[in-house]
Formats: sequence, C-alpha cells, structure tokens
Amino acid sequence: MLNDFDFDSNGDIYAVGTFSHTEEFGETIVTSLASHDGYIVKISEEGEWGAVKTFSSSYDFSLEKVSVNNVGNIAIAGHFADSTMECDDLSISNEDDNGGSMDIFVAVLDSNFNCLWLNSIGGENNDVVKELIFNDDGTVTVKDDGRGIPVDIHKGEKKSEKIQSSKPTIVNFGLTHSPEVCPTTLYQISSWINEIKLSKEQIQVLFISLDPKRDTVQKLEEYLSNFDETFKGLTGDENEILKLANSWGIYRKIVSTDDDYTIDHTSTIFLINQNFSLKGTIAYREHSDVAIAKIKNLIKENQ
Repeated sequence: MLNDFDFDSNGDIYAVGTFSHTEEFGETIVTSLASHDGYIVKISEEGEWGAVKTFSSSYDFSLEKVSVNNVGNIAIAGHFADSTMECDDLSISNEDDNGGSMDIFVAVLDSNFNCLWLNSIGGENNDVVKELIFNDDGTVTVKDDGRGIPVDIHKGEKKSEKIQSSKPTIVNFGLTHSPEVCPTTLYQISSWINEIKLSKEQIQVLFISLDPKRDTVQKLEEYLSNFDETFKGLTGDENEILKLANSWGIYRKIVSTDDDYTIDHTSTIFLINQNFSLKGTIAYREHSDVAIAKIKNLIKENQ
C-alpha cells in the first residue's frame, strides 16, 4: 500500500508504504518478515524502478511519510510498536519498555538509502505521525496527532501558560550561556518585530531552553528582558525538554569547555500559526528583508 511520495530536484520519485507477504518493484521482489513491513522505493523521472529498502518489526509497523531535502537526502517517518526498531546498524527503543504502544520513528537516509540517523518520538500512549518536513538546513520537523507544540512544559515550579492557539508564535530553542548564536537570534527577532510594529496581542515569542540545568526561571526572565520584556522563556524537567526538542527535530550536543560546557544546537527559528501549524522557518542570519516578509505573511494569515 502506498502511503506517501516526494520528488527530488531531478524529478525522481521516492515512495513509501507498507506491504505483506511478497511485493514486486520491477524486477526486485521483497518478502515481509512480519505481518506488515515498510518499504521505500526510488522511481526515476522516466518511470524506471530503482533501489528498494525494507523495514520490519514484530508488532504493528507502518512507514507513513517521506520528504526529500535540497541535497538529495531522504527523511522518512512512521510508527512502530515493538520494543526496538533498527535501521542498518542504528537502533531505537520504544518509550513503552515492553512495546505494544506505537511510537513515531524518524530516519534520514542518503541517496543510496544508507541510514544516517534514527530517532524516536513518543510516550506511553499511541503516537502517529501526521506531517514530515525536511528543512533545507538539515533539520527534520515532525508533527504528530496534534501534540507537536509544547503545552505542558514546566516554567519553573509552575506549569507554563498554554500557547495561545489564536496567536501566531515565533519559536526558538537555545540557552542563556550561548556566547553568540542565541543573543544574535533574539536581537534579530526583537528588531524584526519592532520594525513591523507588532504588539504582544498580535504575536508571541517563545524561547525554549535546551539547558534546563542552568536556565532557571529567574535566569531566563533576566536574560530575555535584555531583548524584549514580552518574550517568554520555557524551562523545566530535562527529560521533558529533550523529548520536546526531539519532536521538533532539534539537534542538541553537549560540548565540554575548559571550565564548563556549552551546547551545539539547531538555530532555526520556527513560525507557527494560530492553529499550531508550522508555516515556515527562518535560518540563522537570514537576510532581514526575507525574515520580515515571512513574519508579515504569518501575521496576514491571522487577520
């Protein structure tokens, strides 16, 4: 069964789906190892069958989404209910230690279908991927069944305010100890909003800390006040923060320094509309005219 397909810059098609027993892709015949296996197949612009790769799991498994980026790498996503899932020599675990509940898996393949990385998203209940976007900066954005936006991340000892669905939102991940990237990004966001003359009733800015061990509520409030007093900072339990970052496709790596540590991370700015849908991204140091135009389009949609 075909579930999704996407085109690369050459016009070739990448299709994903599920199959049972045997399936033919041109001269290539594959056999499922379980009741339902997943597949990805390449079809040339001329309609000729190309490479095929299959995925299997003992329990409920489905390969649902595919997205090709501007350099020819392929992101795929679906769900698995087994305790583990493998892609080449990479492996991930289900949040339910015994398996049984469905978690989302996300993998990135190169043009030869070699698995570059593999990750999972989920909790104790079933999670199903609804949207997959392979961004030009190499990050992958995944939306599940409505829970892709953090509405229960803790702000200190209290629950954070829920993101207002009636208000467009600019979301950025970072840390207060960042020497350059985060302050530059926040300063740019502030300057764009001021140039457009937007009020806090028209848009909100959320800065989500990737360093909750050091970024307390007070620290975030003091830090963000240097850019705009209306900016909201979200911090909380480290495990919750990491789950949240993974669900947004955020790269995060702790790097040791001489006397402390810093964190390398995705610096993309996310533009979210009033319905919690991703409407675009702004790259780090993107030209201000382009960034302002994207924000104006976001606001215009809400009018």
